[in-house]
Amino acid sequence: MSQKKEKLLKGMFIFGALFGFMFFGHIVEARAASSDGFRWKYEVGARSVAPAPGRITLWAAQEIKKRSNGRLDIQVYFGTLGYRISNAIRTLGQGLIEGQHVFGDFVAGDLPLLSIMGLPGLIPKNSLALQKKIHETLYPRFAQAALKRNIVLLGGYQAPGRRIFTTKKLNDLSKLKGMVLRAHSPSDVLLTKSVGASPADIAFTETEMAIRRGTVDGIVTQDKGILDLNLVDFVKTCFDIDMGGSMVWFAFSKKAWDTLSPELQEIVREVCEMAMDAGWIITRITTDEIYDKYRKAGMKILDLTEDEKRVIQKGTARAVDDWIRRVGPQGRELVDIVKKMTAAQ
Repeated sequence: MSQKKEKLLKGMFIFGALFGFMFFGHIVEARAASSDGFRWKYEVGARSVAPAPGRITLWAAQEIKKRSNGRLDIQVYFGTLGYRISNAIRTLGQGLIEGQHVFGDFVAGDLPLLSIMGLPGLIPKNSLALQKKIHETLYPRFAQAALKRNIVLLGGYQAPGRRIFTTKKLNDLSKLKGMVLRAHSPSDVLLTKSVGASPADIAFTETEMAIRRGTVDGIVTQDKGILDLNLVDFVKTCFDIDMGGSMVWFAFSKKAWDTLSPELQEIVREVCEMAMDAGWIITRITTDEIYDKYRKAGMKILDLTEDEKRVIQKGTARAVDDWIRRVGPQGRELVDIVKKMTAAQ
């Protein structure tokens, strides 16, 4: 690892520890911007500062302020502004907020192109170098699609793979049959059905109460979801399924972006790309930390058997074809690019 990246990672972890005391609803308030500068709001969409998106954004906001000599002062919010992750394309496109994280799987309804890397069975989830190379290849297409919706997309990394969490103590995947799981994205719905469970599309903000009341038996999500929902001590079993996670990008409203000088735009672009580049590494490190937290809370973490993997692969096989139909002609081209790159490994 280069000295530059080591320094970057160290800085992010320091910020993670420094702000780790914050409870949900607290805001990281930056100092007042200079009279000739800008003060922006940025919504991470996460209630916990611990996962990679929180650490990365805190570091980036401080670094942008430092490099711009206070001319751009970004206030980072953690799920407190009322802007839903699933509505990020509309929120940013309409200029309702200056910046917000875009999670590819969560915005699949508005911009399905951005969810390709989370499709089940398309990209091996444990191949970091391949995932990153594929993203670098497809990134110009992602950025172009977002710009057409008046959104400036920067950086990008793939979050840890999705998992199935349930409040029941289980020993194998077959025991999920007949249960109800909160599943939001099209891929998550197919995954839920593939194990014999029923999907429930409940708003994320209502999911914690639904799980605690027993309205649903669990949820398909990434680690960040369980942390945000404060359910680590309540969930009993985690199935580490063989599916990639959502892509995550820094994103800004074009309306706000166009008010910046070329110099400030370059500062933001460079810092966001550096931060997201480190995200490919940090997200894996935080996964190890989170698994330790799960085990200490008494949660059982189960890897899938080969037979269980085949059950999921068969049940989610149509996900790619469904995605191509939603995206249109460009979809087939992008899938072919990914398959060719995967086969070359």
